[in-house]
Amino acid sequence: SEDLAIRKIHSGLPAMIAERLSDIVIADLNAIDLETDELTDLWTDISNDNDFYELLGESIIEALVAGDGAFKVTVDTDITEYPIIEFYSGERVEYVRKRNRLQEIIFKTDYTHKDKDYQLHEIFGKGYIRNELFDEDGEPVALTAIPETAELQDVEFTGDFIMAVPMMFFKNHKWPSRGKSLFDSKGDSFDA
Repeated sequence: SEDLAIRKIHSGLPAMIAERLSDIVIADLNAIDLETDELTDLWTDISNDNDFYELLGESIIEALVAGDGAFKVTVDTDITEYPIIEFYSGERVEYVRKRNRLQEIIFKTDYTHKDKDYQLHEIFGKGYIRNELFDEDGEPVALTAIPETAELQDVEFTGDFIMAVPMMFFKNHKWPSRGKSLFDSKGDSFDA
């Protein structure tokens, strides 16, 4: 479209497409059925505490735009008695695979403290959650270097599962095991 006389403005059309697709999925999600009424009641409490349907809707939009992402489940009894469900878009997530089998999901969170940048890596693996903090040069530093991570502790639990779930809708042929954005193959004149 280099020689086309098309005025390049952002129409908002890509955002509307992602939002409508998310709305369709959420509208069709009737319920989550569990084995017993007790588990169903527990899920209802967890879902309400996390505003799950809104979280899911926003997560679908982010995954459609970024290509993928992942949910992480953590526990912080200072905030709530229920597990906390958070979504990180694909730009803030890294997957570690061995022979194409998911081994770890690394969630990345940026912090600034005293004019220095830091990045926390929360490494969710089978039976554990590890925390590593890196300075702006990519060098590992102690978690106590910034107040936001000072009290974090590594966790081990029984079970052969990861307390995180990846989400993607389309496979990326350029980057195996990553998702493809809904807009990756659009023309550069799409918005105009």
